[in-house]
Amino acid sequence: YIVVNDDLGEASEKVASILRAESCKISRNKEQIQFIYKQYQESKEK
Repeated sequence: YIVVNDDLGEASEKVASILRAESCKISRNKEQIQFIYKQYQESKEK
């Protein structure tokens, strides 16, 4: 990622957006996804 720091407010918003996007990646949430999927499978069995 490249963030040009011409405007501090805009640059900080862009960095915050990048951090939010990165935190939503599947590779960063595998455990949570597996937990939710397991609960879903268990609810279907009932």
